[in-house]
Amino acid sequence: GSVSEHERRGKHDAAGADAGAVYVYDIFTGQELHKLTASDASSGDRFGSSIAVSGNLIVVGSIRDDDVGSSSGSAYIFDATTGDQLYKLIASDGSAGAWFGNAVGIDGGNIVVGAYDNAARDGGGAAYVYVVPTNPATCIADTNNDGVLSPADFSAWVAAFNSQAPECDQNGDGSCTPADFSAWVANYNAGC
Repeated sequence: GSVSEHERRGKHDAAGADAGAVYVYDIFTGQELHKLTASDASSGDRFGSSIAVSGNLIVVGSIRDDDVGSSSGSAYIFDATTGDQLYKLIASDGSAGAWFGNAVGIDGGNIVVGAYDNAARDGGGAAYVYVVPTNPATCIADTNNDGVLSPADFSAWVAAFNSQAPECDQNGDGSCTPADFSAWVANYNAGC
């Protein structure tokens, strides 16, 4: 009989060649609990290039994801219990060849994502730090609503202030004023 394209690619490449997947197993029984894949998986993303686990969170790097340029990279956060994708992280200054997600680390709700600037070929790189909100529905400082607290939220707050968008109101007084900047800083420092 003939072999289907899906079988030739392997079950971990259902989204295309080198899309990637991460498998979660019960350490005591060896039973597969979850197959993790990116919600926007595509061929060549290399999802699973790096992995880190802390508590109930799994962070997975995808170095060749192309959201902000060819091989700009991304990282995904999953709930280890349910296997659900919670958030997708992209570098605020991402560019082609950066390989964001080349390394990932997590300690509680603090996440660090490494990037190697492959395009420059000068050995340079960067590390990006994120804080995962404990209750994203009430995380007012997450101004850009990406599910993590990062410096990008400050830029989002400035844009909300300039356009008088609802996200600007950080002190709950129903208006958007310069006092909301101080409130945003306090909310950001308090975390979620």
